[in-house]
Amino acid sequence: MAATLINIEVAYGVRDKQVVIPLTISNSTSVLEAINISGIQSIFSELEEINPNAIGIFGKKIDVITYKLQQDDRIEIYRPLTKAPNQIRLERAKK
Repeated sequence: MAATLINIEVAYGVRDKQVVIPLTISNSTSVLEAINISGIQSIFSELEEINPNAIGIFGKKIDVITYKLQQDDRIEIYRPLTKAPNQIRLERAKK
């Protein structure tokens, strides 16, 4: 099967900065390869070691080994939570 070019995005953000990098890659490119091609690690130093369990496509976690990228996918790299969601809701309710 011949490789086809597809358009995807790689996204990551911190509190004060979000970056979305558009790419045109082969559909045979893996998720981790696409992240490396994007160069997003050079923008965010904390991404030197990317946790494969903290990657998703449009808000849904994926298995980076078996997932096949598709046209218009948005690879999202998730950062660790600083507080539990229920703790954030309680603090917001107290205000």
